[in-house]
Amino acid sequence: MQTKEEQTVKRQETEVRPLWRLEEVARYLNLAPKVARRFVAAPTFPAPIRLPNGLGGMSHARWKADDVEAWVERYREAA
Repeated sequence: MQTKEEQTVKRQETEVRPLWRLEEVARYLNLAPKVARRFVAAPTFPAPIRLPNGLGGMSHARWKADDVEAWVERYREAA
């Protein structure tokens, strides 16, 4: 029988983490998408995951929600 902690870890390992488009990142940061583009281009911002566009290219950038939230928290704690 698994402990509660082991069950929590197991659930976290199998849980699907959301990927955000630029518009969702902008909404979370409370910025216009045009301004959010400058933030995601910063070297300190989490790197995007590039998804295939279906035409053989890699053009759909997505960011892990957890990474974006952690990035914001790092700045919030530093302030």
